[in-house]
Amino acid sequence: MKAKTYELEMHSDKRGWLVEILRVDRIEQKISQIYVSYSLKDAVRGGHYHKRKTEWFFVIRGEANIYLKDLDTGEENNLIMTDKDYILLEVPAGVLHTIKSKTELYLLVASNEVFKKDDPDTYVD
Repeated sequence: MKAKTYELEMHSDKRGWLVEILRVDRIEQKISQIYVSYSLKDAVRGGHYHKRKTEWFFVIRGEANIYLKDLDTGEENNLIMTDKDYILLEVPAGVLHTIKSKTELYLLVASNEVFKKDDPDTYVD
């Protein structure tokens, strides 16, 4: 499976906590777009793959069931991500991804390519 997860470290003290999500020593591609997605409970997003784009997902709040399928190998994976895990998910080109929110869900999403309406690089399997 080309998709990868990174376990992130939470740094905390009496003021609160901090998690370093995107670091140049972990991510080899340049980040071109960052956005936050909000989903209601039981909402489904994705169900597509990209030919060029890599995306990184981090759960800010809530819980999600993420289905992944590597289109080159046929390998499938279901991943549960929550706001308690501090996990960064990297989904490269060629990996179908579907996100179902198990609760209200806030996702931080980064991409190596800016979304373009006339060339979205989004394909349904």
